[in-house]
Amino acid sequence: MQPVARSARSNRRRLACLLADEPGVAAIGAPGAREIVLDNPVEHEGTVYRSMMIRPPSAVDFAQALRFARGKLDRGMTLVALCCDLPKEALFRLSEADQQKLGVFIEPYLSA
Repeated sequence: MQPVARSARSNRRRLACLLADEPGVAAIGAPGAREIVLDNPVEHEGTVYRSMMIRPPSAVDFAQALRFARGKLDRGMTLVALCCDLPKEALFRLSEADQQKLGVFIEPYLSA
């Protein structure tokens, strides 16, 4: 029997199941978007971020991340910043645990 290729819809369903069990991740109104509650709030330019809204990346987000980033780490942070609508500098101030929460959300889209 040949393996069946997964559709984008089934990948999103699988991602939703993974995130449903992830502590600190709550579903919000927009399809595929999530609110990530930060364990350690960060401050950037006078704004304190206690949670971050992240949406699935679009083709434009991937293109911009490839175009404007320098290196693999910067490309990933640029992609997350675009999906959160936040400055990259705020993301670089996140704790490791909070970065992992964002990574759990974005990783399935990177490997698809």
